[in-house]
Amino acid sequence: MRLYHYTSTQVLTEIVKFKKLWLSSLSYLNDKNEIKHGLDTLLSMLKDDGKDPKKKDIRERFADRLNQFRNNPVNIFGFSLTPTGNILSQWRGYTKPNTGISIGFNYEKLAERAAKSGMVMEKCVYKTEEHLSIIKDMVKDFENSYKGEPVDKYSESKIGWAIQKLSKLKTNEFHEEQEYRLISKHYNLDHLDDVKYRATDRFFIPYIELNIENLNGDGRMFESITIGPRDYVNHDIHSIPQYLSSMNEPCEVSNPTSSIR
Repeated sequence: MRLYHYTSTQVLTEIVKFKKLWLSSLSYLNDKNEIKHGLDTLLSMLKDDGKDPKKKDIRERFADRLNQFRNNPVNIFGFSLTPTGNILSQWRGYTKPNTGISIGFNYEKLAERAAKSGMVMEKCVYKTEEHLSIIKDMVKDFENSYKGEPVDKYSESKIGWAIQKLSKLKTNEFHEEQEYRLISKHYNLDHLDDVKYRATDRFFIPYIELNIENLNGDGRMFESITIGPRDYVNHDIHSIPQYLSSMNEPCEVSNPTSSIR
């Protein structure tokens, strides 16, 4: 299976040069409310008195701890992919005119490499009823895995697990993207040595890196490049393959079939 990441030719050169992907903080997403939506639903279920009253204390302590993330950035990072490498809405939403490309990765190889760094590959979920089912299972798992340890210690240990689970829930307006997401572990404020920062036109964005050197096991990192809509496609259809070959990263390079116009 192949998954695609929409980006720019400039970012392509950075990936080829440094052989790393950047996972950006999920607090800087296009939909800034998506984690908050899932978090609010989880908090509501944790405070529901209909659950086992013997577990009420751990539920409330966990809810109090999670509540701190409602209006503050979360130190968890993601990298977005989609199963289709040539979607007009993706070109419009995630690339700039005349610079867009989509990079095709081997799904299994990328997921395996990410897992070695404590990351997970998740298929995003868009339907509200599916969100509710996932969160109900989370509450059940949270209660059932409690073995009598100190409540505060147990609640703290489950923070990263909960935020990572919630990070695959997206609002239905983004369903066309069919997003798959690489999701990092949650980073505590005392362990931010791996976090770097980059400036954009809007934000100063925290990110972490994933080394993908020789991802495919044959010396290559990715499988394909799709060139997005642009005025001078005939230039890039020649220069991009030449560049990749010069950097020992040859792969399939294709023309776009969609047009912004």
